Amino acid sequence: MMAFGAPRPGCGRPFGGGPAAGVLLLLQCLVGTRASKLNVPQVLLPFGREPGRVPFLLEAQRGCYTWHSSHHDAVTVEPLYENGTLCSQKAVLIAESTQPIRLSSIILAREIVTDHELRCDVKVDVVDRIEIISRTRELYVDDSPLELMVRALDAEGNTFSSLAGMMFEWSIAQDNESAREELSSKIRILKYSEAEYSPPVYIAEMEKEEKQGDMILVSGIRTGAAVVKVRIFEPFYKKVAAALIRLLVLENIFLIPSHDIYLLVGAYIKYRVAKMVQGRMTEVGFPLEHYTLELQDDRVACNWSLSGKVALLDEKRAMVTAVQLGQTNLVFVHKNVHMRSVSGLPNCTIYVVEPGFLGFTVQPGDRWSLEVGQVYVMMVEVFDKSSTKVYMSDNLRIMYRFQSEYFEEQLTTVNGSYHVVKALKSGVVVINASLTSIVYQNKNIQPIKFPVIHQQEVNIYFPIKLTPNFLAFPHQPMGILYRYKVQVEGGSGNFTWTSSNETVAMVTTKGVVTAGQVRGNSTVLARDVQNPFRYGEIKIYVLKLNKMELLPFHADVEIGQIIEIPIAMYHVNKEHKDVIMFTDCSHLLLDLNMDKQGVFTLLKEGTQRPGPTHCSSTHIAAKSLGHTLVTVSVTESEEYLESSATFAAYEPLKAVNPVEVALVTWQSVKEMVFEGGPRPWILEPSRFFLELSMEKTEKIELTQVRLPAKRKQNQYIYRVLCLGLGEQALTFRIGNHPGVLNPGPAVEAVQVRFMCAHPASMSVTPVYKVPAGAQPCPLPQHKQLLIPVSSLRDTVLELAVFDQHRRKFDNFSSLMLEWKSSNETLAHFENYNSVEMVAKDDGSGQTRLHGHQVLKVHQLKGTVLIGVNFVGYSEKKSPEKLSNLPRSAAVELLLVDDVTVLPENATIYNHPDVKEIFSLVEGSGYFLVNSSEQDIVTVTYMEAESSIQLVPVHPGFLTLEVYDLCLAFPGPAVAYLRVSDIQELELDLIDKVEIGKTVLVTVRVLGSSKRPFRNKYFRNMELKLQLASAVVTLTLMEEQDEYSENYILRAVSVGQTTLVAIARDKMGRRFTSAPRQIEVFLQLPVENNFAMVVHTKAAGRTSIKVTVRCMNSSSGQLEGNLLELSDEVQILVFEKLQLFFSECQPEQILMPMNSQLRLHTNREGAAFVSSRVLKCFPNSSVIEEDGEGLLKAGSIAGTAVLEVTSVEPFGVNQTTITGVQVAPVTYLRMSSQPKLYAARGRALPAFPVGMSLTFVVQFYNSIGEKFHTHNTQLHLALNRDDLLLIGPGNRNYTYVAQAVNTGVTLVGIWDRRHPGVADYIPVAVEHAIMPDTQLTFVGDVICFRTHLLNHNGEPGIWMISADNILQTDTATGVGVARSPGIATVFHDIPGVVKTYREVVVNASSRLTLSYDLKTYLTNTPNSTVFKLFITTGRNGANLKGSCTPSQALAITTVLLPETLVLCHVQFSNTMLDIPASKVFHVHAGFSMERGVYVCLIRVRPQSEELLQALSVADTSVYGWATLVSERSKNGMQRILIPFIPAFYINQSELVLSRRQDVGEIRVLGVDRVLEELKVFPSSPVLVVSGHRQSSLTPGLAVYPVRVINFTSLQQTASPVFINISCELTSQSEAVLVRALKKAGADQCEASGIFQKFLGSHQTILFTLFAMLASTAFVFLAYNAFLNKIQTVPVVYVPTLGTPQPGKKEPPSPMKRSNYSYSICFSFLLLGPYTSTTRPPPPFMSPQPRPGQTRLQHWLWSVRH
Repeated sequence: MMAFGAPRPGCGRPFGGGPAAGVLLLLQCLVGTRASKLNVPQVLLPFGREPGRVPFLLEAQRGCYTWHSSHHDAVTVEPLYENGTLCSQKAVLIAESTQPIRLSSIILAREIVTDHELRCDVKVDVVDRIEIISRTRELYVDDSPLELMVRALDAEGNTFSSLAGMMFEWSIAQDNESAREELSSKIRILKYSEAEYSPPVYIAEMEKEEKQGDMILVSGIRTGAAVVKVRIFEPFYKKVAAALIRLLVLENIFLIPSHDIYLLVGAYIKYRVAKMVQGRMTEVGFPLEHYTLELQDDRVACNWSLSGKVALLDEKRAMVTAVQLGQTNLVFVHKNVHMRSVSGLPNCTIYVVEPGFLGFTVQPGDRWSLEVGQVYVMMVEVFDKSSTKVYMSDNLRIMYRFQSEYFEEQLTTVNGSYHVVKALKSGVVVINASLTSIVYQNKNIQPIKFPVIHQQEVNIYFPIKLTPNFLAFPHQPMGILYRYKVQVEGGSGNFTWTSSNETVAMVTTKGVVTAGQVRGNSTVLARDVQNPFRYGEIKIYVLKLNKMELLPFHADVEIGQIIEIPIAMYHVNKEHKDVIMFTDCSHLLLDLNMDKQGVFTLLKEGTQRPGPTHCSSTHIAAKSLGHTLVTVSVTESEEYLESSATFAAYEPLKAVNPVEVALVTWQSVKEMVFEGGPRPWILEPSRFFLELSMEKTEKIELTQVRLPAKRKQNQYIYRVLCLGLGEQALTFRIGNHPGVLNPGPAVEAVQVRFMCAHPASMSVTPVYKVPAGAQPCPLPQHKQLLIPVSSLRDTVLELAVFDQHRRKFDNFSSLMLEWKSSNETLAHFENYNSVEMVAKDDGSGQTRLHGHQVLKVHQLKGTVLIGVNFVGYSEKKSPEKLSNLPRSAAVELLLVDDVTVLPENATIYNHPDVKEIFSLVEGSGYFLVNSSEQDIVTVTYMEAESSIQLVPVHPGFLTLEVYDLCLAFPGPAVAYLRVSDIQELELDLIDKVEIGKTVLVTVRVLGSSKRPFRNKYFRNMELKLQLASAVVTLTLMEEQDEYSENYILRAVSVGQTTLVAIARDKMGRRFTSAPRQIEVFLQLPVENNFAMVVHTKAAGRTSIKVTVRCMNSSSGQLEGNLLELSDEVQILVFEKLQLFFSECQPEQILMPMNSQLRLHTNREGAAFVSSRVLKCFPNSSVIEEDGEGLLKAGSIAGTAVLEVTSVEPFGVNQTTITGVQVAPVTYLRMSSQPKLYAARGRALPAFPVGMSLTFVVQFYNSIGEKFHTHNTQLHLALNRDDLLLIGPGNRNYTYVAQAVNTGVTLVGIWDRRHPGVADYIPVAVEHAIMPDTQLTFVGDVICFRTHLLNHNGEPGIWMISADNILQTDTATGVGVARSPGIATVFHDIPGVVKTYREVVVNASSRLTLSYDLKTYLTNTPNSTVFKLFITTGRNGANLKGSCTPSQALAITTVLLPETLVLCHVQFSNTMLDIPASKVFHVHAGFSMERGVYVCLIRVRPQSEELLQALSVADTSVYGWATLVSERSKNGMQRILIPFIPAFYINQSELVLSRRQDVGEIRVLGVDRVLEELKVFPSSPVLVVSGHRQSSLTPGLAVYPVRVINFTSLQQTASPVFINISCELTSQSEAVLVRALKKAGADQCEASGIFQKFLGSHQTILFTLFAMLASTAFVFLAYNAFLNKIQTVPVVYVPTLGTPQPGKKEPPSPMKRSNYSYSICFSFLLLGPYTSTTRPPPPFMSPQPRPGQTRLQHWLWSVRH
């Protein structure tokens, strides 16, 4: 054979030049060789004459090449380009030789960049012979097919490179060596498409064409031999001999087991036979069809038995039983004699042996070092004495033992040789096994003569686990190596450590890994020395640091504590996004910063150390309350990384109340208070929690108290109710739940003891109010049995309850108590079985509730015994019997009056000899005396005498205050003192005295402020009286007034005298009174008087004049002999005194106890008004009056009579009497102002948001009478402080509230001293402006409304805060959201209410476009408007609320919301060169009916050209829309709208004749329109046949029209039409049909020739193209001729030109058209009919458009 060789590609080209050129050539050859090469250097292709020459693919490795063949007539080369580029690396070689001789060609491939050439030699030769190539000559029945290939050789024995595409003929030939059978009975030829093989592409293509190529598949059917033959199909090679191959078909059969078997005597083995069919093993049943089993060549062992049988074979069951020691062969024997020579049939040898010993095996691992939790297969194996393993038959019996403590047996075979166990426990255990017997088939048990026994020791360990799962360190080339000791768990404890890459990481024998200076990864293994199959592994990474973050496991801490900040650093794979966290990065230098200084400080001594979840850390200490942002940064390898986290510091958690222990009685409540602890996490406050847990849930009940107005910010209150006796611990926990930003938040806990017990003792004491700075009452220390209390005012008694250990109860409100008074005349209890619980602080912060009971006194003094009895519990069911509990406690009280200082007011004469004693009357006897001035008098408190001694020092004024330390009183007892010198002496007497009569003379000494001195000081003043004469005498009276000396002056004789008073002060200065003249006169005669009654009518001034006339002038009745005397008096008429109030004129004044009332009268300012209490019941403490109109009600209920006097300036006094009742307040009531008015039929369910409310509190007695005054200390609270802002009003007992948020607030108001006097009203606040404005988007139109009106039924005024966000018509209250933002809508009713609603306008993320799916667009003129609906936002509609007609009018005329939207349409078919704006007119609108925006699409007037072009347009229409404000952000949104174009017909008239009684109606339209088109005549003389589609013009439908009776058509009086309509486009057209007159018929006589001519379609087409040029010329020339001579038209063709002068237009019911003229030659082009056509559009070219056939162009072109 000839070998094809070739020089190295590209190295054989000549190259000129010297030695340097040679070197370059060598380099080029070397570079070219390394750079690229062809897949083959030489190619041999076969010669062939049949089409489909054999191709060959030539391929270069890299680069882009141009290909060239040196002999094109022998071999052609076709480049292949990939991916549409101009780069070719492959080319196809095709033999083009036409001569059966050897030809050659050189293929050159030149690289277009380097100009490097590759060469391939190609030869074309004739096939001399062929061979069949097969990988084997044997195949199995029903197995995988065998591939046979043809190899072709030339005459020299060279193999052809390819036979692709050559056709061959494959067949099955007769096998001369076998019996004559059907040729296809052994094998069959398969196609590749019938098998699961992928052939070359050319084979698959040939099989599709039912051809055979150079490759086939054969499959075995039956066992035997077969011959396959192949020959070349091409006739040229008919002399080439066919190739043959003989194949042997076998069954793929085998024994199971197939190896040699060792059996014990008596043991058996069952064989199975299987065959492989199509890759699957199938077991074959016995007896076998083609084979038999036989035992052959028995060889008996010596000295065993005389019988020759070693084993017995049961062929039916394929079972061999060992009989005696020896060996035998089990073989397959083919039943067919001709097939017995076939080799390869399965066989095996059976040895019968004696047992030698037992062995154990374990899998997996085959080591007796096991692992807890793993499942193992343990087998007991029997070996003969030669250590050969014996087959374990089922009739063997092995005794075994596994300890159940260590193993769980999951599966065990019958013979005891195979066990599946699970290791349960670590330790060392021994397993035992022994071969004991054999069970024969007759059930006889034959014991083993010498049992074989074996033991095996097993070590069981825990699984090997390395911690952590992996190690990762940051790459630090110059840094310190990281060292990490890997922790090992499980295994035997003895390990070998290895590292897969010691450059990256090294490991010591102790498992210490060092790494960090070299990047990369390594795997460290720890293998158990006892069982290397058991190992643990850990991955080591040294990577670049490119990410870090803080992992604040504990982000909040108590002040004073330290926080460790874990720092995690990572390597992030930028390609795969894998993240690996470093195990240790503590050698990196860290920098720490805080945004708030003082909250935390950096702990300098804190070490950087790794942890389980972090690779480094730092420490900070909490210093003060607050939070701060901590930033930690690191710089490594010029890369800066940082991470931040928030940390918080909180105050320590403590129990405030109780501090440690709380003690309550059964069914009582303890209010527990805790302070401090973690605060809500600043970044995730919703994770904050607090809880109070208990040990015994059945014994207590917990309720959290939420009173934000009362509670501190970090104070937490719980109410704990005792349900059962006992003691338990309560744990208060507070903190935050773990979150992403704080995975391990601080949780603090504090524990208190809660005890519930029965009372053991009680004590009752009065409540003492000690003034600030004063000493406490000494009575409790003295432990007096008799305790003084006030008899004038009620005393509060305090009850304390103690348990058996003398511990005071925190609360005992569940006890039923009964208070008793031994003398209810002196004191009593109103509610003898109730007690008010009052909290008192014991100084530690813990408050305990004490029972307060008011002891009512009757202003009587005496001694009373007060007792309190314990009756039981308020609950019906008590926990235990109460017989052993204390029953009572008692205290004896002494009822005394309040201490008073006598005198209360005193003026002390300033003299050193004066020693004034002030007595302290009543009271407890324990007092504190204070003086307002220290240098005016000298004060001495004489406790034993209960008095105060004062010695004056200087003149002045002072107040003496006496505090009773042990008595409840409203204030100190006060004495007002003046120390004064002598200022004036005053004499009081009647200066005219009748002789013999006496008058009283009073002398007083006045000090400062004209206040008189008491007469006891007169001796220190040396006071005396002095008379100028003896006409009168003075006698000192025995009874004297306190502030004066009284004398009796007796007139002795007629005359006059002078009287003066004289005194001296301590300095000796003399003081003299003003002298008084005294006149003594004789007695006068009595005169007559008269009177007159005057009745007043109105207030004002008038005068009354009285005249007395003397009737007898000589009588001398009048002095001086006057005739008359007259006098005149002025009278002032004044108003009657009345009490009045602004609300009403009271018949009786109603006052609560301990209140004050300022009286008002109508005479104030005009007269001096005074008042006094005339009578009180039951005593004088009911009411007091200060003389200036101020009434003070006492502490007891009762009635009084009040006298009010008006002293007029003209000397008249008026008096009025009214009743005063003092009673307790029974209830109070709150009312609100102002009144709100709503529309008729509408109720206001709540107060409007923004409204200002005034709450007025009024008080009533038990019968519903309103009090005129009150002194109640009110407490107001809200259950929610975020809905109402409330504060005191400008008048007493009024509150002003502002409604700021929606919801219901419970407003509670009550009397602090009487909690039962309370009122609670729910205040609901809702929006009064509708509708709901949530989820408002740009474009929404909102019709606001409210039911609020003023008192006249008129609405308020609308206002808006931001008109640019929400444009609002203030007249109607309708708005349009125009831009994102927040706007507030107000509705103001002046003087009544101003409410509002906040509107958040969101940006519209996307428009939603829709339309009625039943509608579509069409361009039919005058068609209905198409509506494209648009919504913004996500609500489905843009109209909110129900609009009134005025609001709807404002929307359409004022607001114009459609200006927000832009609309646009576009045809979806981009090949359609027609803008949609020429067809449709689009503008935006707003639909009030649907509440959405709408794009209104109307059809514009269209030209004929547009109608024609659109009639066949295959397109839809895109409807576009966008918001004007957001068109630059999101662009326009679009939706695809179906478009059904209107059909087009250019015929308005159809002219028929007798000879041409058939015409055509041609309609252009899309398929959908044409299918719905209805074409029918208006008269029965015409028949319209079914349409046909034009094969040359898509969208053209032709309807033949035939005349049934031409005469009737001519004679019909009314026009006849062909009606054309379509419901889809709502079109209706009509074509006039008329008959041609006879004259016209003669002129068209010649048309019959053309009609016959057109009968042959072949003739039409041939003639049509042959005469095209001449037709056009004649056509144009004749039209020009017609324009000049104006002959009578035969065919009317409507045009757009002007009508001819003098010619009458033919009538048309459809439309009037102008006509031009043509000749009958047009039949050649338009067919055998005459019709009137419309002209083409003016913009259309006479040449047909691309894609338009010539016939289509002729049909619609103009004929001139």
